[in-house]
Amino acid sequence: MPLINKLKELWKGYHFSPTSTGPSGSFIRVAILTAIVDVVTMRKLTGFISNSDNHFCNFCTIHKAQIEGIGAQFHYKRSYQNDKSPIAKWLWATPQERQAIFSEYGV
Repeated sequence: MPLINKLKELWKGYHFSPTSTGPSGSFIRVAILTAIVDVVTMRKLTGFISNSDNHFCNFCTIHKAQIEGIGAQFHYKRSYQNDKSPIAKWLWATPQERQAIFSEYGV
């Protein structure tokens, strides 16, 4: 089935089964949006920290302290698998813990 047909199905909506945290289940719709924005706005839209923070790159995991040594040994590409763990921690954290997670991981 072509991707566009799958997206059309998801736009109609999908109901998830009830869970202990959501006794009535959840209903979602999926949409793909395009935006023409500058880098600062793009970082905010996608949930990345400001480029003035230690995690200034949204494509790799390099820190500002390592900027002088930019090279293959420091350039670890960001991936969904690597970003998934801190995001899961953030969801269940207190506000203070969320700030610490955001500062440490940049997402």
